[in-house]
Amino acid sequence: MAMPSVFKAVCREKDRLLKARELCFSPALLLRYRQALEAAIQISARHNVPPIPGRILILVSVSRLMNDPYQRGQELCCPSTDQGDEATGKEPRPITSLEVALLLAGMARLVSEQARLVLYGQGPWKEAAAATGSLLADVQAMRKQAQAMSGDSSTVCDVILDLVARRKKVETILVLSHSAETSWLGSSLQQYRQHVAPGCCYVNVCATPNSSLDWDPIREVILSGFSEQVLRFVSACGTSRLLEHVDRMDKIHGLPEPQGAAGRQEQETGPLPLLPAPRSRWRSVRIFISSTFRDMHGERDLLLRSVFPELRARAAPHCLALEEIDLRWGITEQEAKQDRQLQLCLSEVARSHLFVGILGERYGHVPHEYSLPDEPHYQWITTYPLGRSVTELEAMQFLFGSPDPSTSSQAFFYLREPGFLGSVPDAWQADFAAESEEATLRMSDLKGRLRDDKRVVSLHSYSCQWGGVAQGRPYVKGLEEFGAKVLQDLWGALRSQFLEVEQVPPGIGTEEQESLLQEDFQEFQQRQFCAREKLLQVTAAQLQRGRVYVVSGESGQGKTVFMAALGQELQAGTRPHRDAPNCYQVVSHFTGARPDQANAHIVLSNLCALLSRLLEQPPRPPGVYRVLVSRFETLLHKVSQSLRKQQALAVLIDGADLIHAASGQLVSDWLPEKLPKRVSLVLSVCEDSALLGSLKRRRDVVTIPLGPLDPPDRAGMVRRGLALYGKKLEETPFNNQMRPVLLKRGSRQPLYLMLLTQDLRAFAVYEKVTERIQKLPASLPLLLQHVLSCLEQVHGADMVAMALTALWVSRDGLMERDLHSVLGMWQELREDVTWEAARDSGSQILSYPVATFLNLMWSLKG
Repeated sequence: MAMPSVFKAVCREKDRLLKARELCFSPALLLRYRQALEAAIQISARHNVPPIPGRILILVSVSRLMNDPYQRGQELCCPSTDQGDEATGKEPRPITSLEVALLLAGMARLVSEQARLVLYGQGPWKEAAAATGSLLADVQAMRKQAQAMSGDSSTVCDVILDLVARRKKVETILVLSHSAETSWLGSSLQQYRQHVAPGCCYVNVCATPNSSLDWDPIREVILSGFSEQVLRFVSACGTSRLLEHVDRMDKIHGLPEPQGAAGRQEQETGPLPLLPAPRSRWRSVRIFISSTFRDMHGERDLLLRSVFPELRARAAPHCLALEEIDLRWGITEQEAKQDRQLQLCLSEVARSHLFVGILGERYGHVPHEYSLPDEPHYQWITTYPLGRSVTELEAMQFLFGSPDPSTSSQAFFYLREPGFLGSVPDAWQADFAAESEEATLRMSDLKGRLRDDKRVVSLHSYSCQWGGVAQGRPYVKGLEEFGAKVLQDLWGALRSQFLEVEQVPPGIGTEEQESLLQEDFQEFQQRQFCAREKLLQVTAAQLQRGRVYVVSGESGQGKTVFMAALGQELQAGTRPHRDAPNCYQVVSHFTGARPDQANAHIVLSNLCALLSRLLEQPPRPPGVYRVLVSRFETLLHKVSQSLRKQQALAVLIDGADLIHAASGQLVSDWLPEKLPKRVSLVLSVCEDSALLGSLKRRRDVVTIPLGPLDPPDRAGMVRRGLALYGKKLEETPFNNQMRPVLLKRGSRQPLYLMLLTQDLRAFAVYEKVTERIQKLPASLPLLLQHVLSCLEQVHGADMVAMALTALWVSRDGLMERDLHSVLGMWQELREDVTWEAARDSGSQILSYPVATFLNLMWSLKG
């Protein structure tokens, strides 16, 4: 009898333990588990994956092959919102390649400085759903979005060509697909790098291994398997240029060259424009300055502060943007530790159109070895003798490194006369004399070879004198002849190489001239756009027909640049949703294009001429103001009626609060009271303008405020502004020069960052860059005051004060000839005189010195 009682006790205890181990899966408990899982994923992504710098484009394929089970994730499952499998008691379905790719893409977007995620492959490509802060929720939303995509398949090539059309620059393109995307990709990537982003890195991660690929490994990498290690690789590519090591992997380990590699290399170096590049009137011209550093500060400073400002002023009317490359600073400590100074210098030379070489007695730094990637434009150095200085290699790179031998070289060399050394004090002889007898022989040999080289356009000797010491640096004087010769040579090269074909045909009408003026100004402003890309896309997507949109912001917030970028976005945009138009007809006017462009009569005349062109009607002669107001409203209705289905008209007016009548009074009665259904009107106004207050009372008005810049946009603006001139700031943990810039109050405004980068790129002392950043004022008003004080030191306080006063009291600013006349009158009447005496002496006023005036204008224009 005892045994049954013991057995029953054991059974009761077993039932109690089993019951205690059972879990009650209540909704609250499941929610807690889900939140814990989400937190674990977030912590893993942020702490196990290093940040991905710069801008990255993430492309995820949603083709049918991506719905196959992911073979390497057999132990994984993706939680679903539906309860089909759970309700029927079936085992959870295996995770698919698409779900793993979406999870990896979400992690990449989470750790990236600035990311854009696109779905492609099944129907037209689409922007992925916005991040919600929850990776699992984002994966579910993107999976539903992918299931709803249908239609003609899109490719990676389509997305890249859209980047070319929009001129959107990204540093990295990450593609997550079932297999390698190689069809037609080479041409689109080549076009994108040629016209938009030369250093773009392309990484394709495939779900399945690829055994044989017809692929060029230079700056393109194909990996197999979805893993967070891929993100580590992409991050390394953006920070330490790991791709350059991958490019030379075969050579490092002595592997044979793949079959067909030579043929593919020849195919890429040849011209391969499958699709026409977008039309652009503005062109960038890079001019590389080469010399030794210690003895050539005076010559380099003269070029940056006098010669290039004048060249920039001459070239701007011809839509040429000059970018001078002065590498006295800009190479980071990490790049120096990796011994990449030579590669960075020669890469900048290879990208330049003109070359200015300045040679004295010093030979310069001699690298121990020529560590360069195996690329076509570096082939010449494989047979070049060792032990040559960086200065000599820069000159030879420009003369020998052109991929097209038929291209005429535009190299100019200027030799300082040796007699200059006689005027240098003994304490500073080491800064100007040759380092050794061998250096003297090498420099003499280099000068002799340059004299005999027919590819050198000009080789000129110049004289100068010892000038003294300023701020711990020696400088020279008497460089007027040198500066005039460089200016003459470079302007001649620009005219012969870029201005042979006149851009504006003779006999062009006034309406066409006004239209070209507006187009050139808009394109110039759009080229400076590199921030607020998300706001730009949202604004372009939300435009609705028959409404007025007002872009507002304080002065210096970049309203004009934003409006220029919005115009291009609308012209090249795709449909954000089903009811959106396929394309926009864009008509724009910028009141800052010229001082007279804020006149209401000119604004309406230009807009009416553009609207008449859309109707293919000849423009009428401009009438009186009231007639133009009525004609503008009538043309809006006519254009709206003439548009095809899925077309719309967008009218953009920048600086609408500055439009005034001939008397100078601000006017806004030209604004239509009601817009046609297929027309959108976008205006930009200052935050404190009276027009903004009156527009907010209208029911059809939507305001788009431009607030302070986000930290990623601030850093991007600084990087882009310096990279145009071959410079970059240190951003290492122990020497972060970017951090003090971003901590300044004024860095929230684009105008502040533009002035700051202009100051830094003209700064010459590498060792004092950090000190210079710390000393720059922290707010925009103080920085403007600092800039004005620098102008006063160069041109005199009275002259700067009078010029700025004349510009301030004028209604719309002054043309250069008008400002020149005002300064001439001021010079004649500097002493106190009566109004009658000033009126009587008007015909006797002498002209202000042209050279002095031009120097001031070049400084004001930056």
